[in-house]
Amino acid sequence: MNPLPTSLRVVVILFIISGVMAAIDIVLALFNHRITFNLGVLTIFIGIGLLGRNPRSLSWALFVTWLELAFTVVLGILFLITPGTIQFFGRKGVAPVGLGFVLSAVMFALAYWQLKILTNPQIRAVFGEELISPSPNN
Repeated sequence: MNPLPTSLRVVVILFIISGVMAAIDIVLALFNHRITFNLGVLTIFIGIGLLGRNPRSLSWALFVTWLELAFTVVLGILFLITPGTIQFFGRKGVAPVGLGFVLSAVMFALAYWQLKILTNPQIRAVFGEELISPSPNN
């Protein structure tokens, strides 16, 4: 079995890191006597499935990436139209209005890059999907 392309390995690492961060969020909430239900923890399993070249994991990764793209657009718009108050580890503060928008734009760019990697024909071929090359007779 050939090694995974570097770009796909980076996507896998991002999915696993995202899931681990969601798991940490759940554990920290328990320490604060709160129960949190965070579906982000499922991205650990998506990342592991991508490592194992599971086509179903590729489908889930694409679904989650599309959700992330939509979420970051909505989040960016909300940051532009709402006041800049934030709460971080229980402390309230004020952030520049543009900061949230910039962070949303960075998240959008990262999700778009992931989408481009996951939809690349060479990457899809890694998961057993047929690599279709353009016909010279078209």
